Amino acid sequence: MQPGWYAHIQNPGAVAYFDGTAWGTAKDGFALGYEIQQTITPLQPGHPGPPAPFETLTVTGPRKRKPGSAWFWGIGGGAALICLGLLNGFMPAGSNCGAPFKKSSVAEYMDALSLDNGLGYTGYAAECRASIADATALTWVLVVIGVIVLLASFLIQAVIRSGQSNRPPAAPAEAPTVASQIEDLARLRDKGLVTPEEFEWKRQDLLRRS
Repeated sequence: MQPGWYAHIQNPGAVAYFDGTAWGTAKDGFALGYEIQQTITPLQPGHPGPPAPFETLTVTGPRKRKPGSAWFWGIGGGAALICLGLLNGFMPAGSNCGAPFKKSSVAEYMDALSLDNGLGYTGYAAECRASIADATALTWVLVVIGVIVLLASFLIQAVIRSGQSNRPPAAPAEAPTVASQIEDLARLRDKGLVTPEEFEWKRQDLLRRS
């Protein structure tokens, strides 16, 4: 058997180094560097590996992106857009002007006061009405986009959860039989990966435990 890193066949995340004569300590393969991970070879069924806890070593597993992070940002972004739109609805559209949700403004009284004093029509109220119309359009655009983002986030999350719940359970792996393990050992022996002494020792061990 060649020196190198080997992974347990039933626990591929657990690895150990074989230097050609003896096994090293079992390690978490996912915690090793990328270069080492590329050299890991699956240990063949029935081949004697390092001592326990090689087959029961708890491994961290590859890091996965949390599926709820995109949903969280979608909910937060949609709520922020709605709040921004509502805030804009109560903000004055200009100097002496009202707001989209509060139409009255000082400009109307300024126009009336100017007429009473014989100064003519100033047009302050007309300018404010145009500014309020623009602010109203922006307010509802922000609110509508925020609602769409919220609904889309909930819909995507529902689809993801539905797909996960409908996923069929993984079929349990069948335990190798004694005969198949001896056949695997024989192939390894024929390839020169195990010595005849190792093959005989493991064969006898498998027959005693059967």
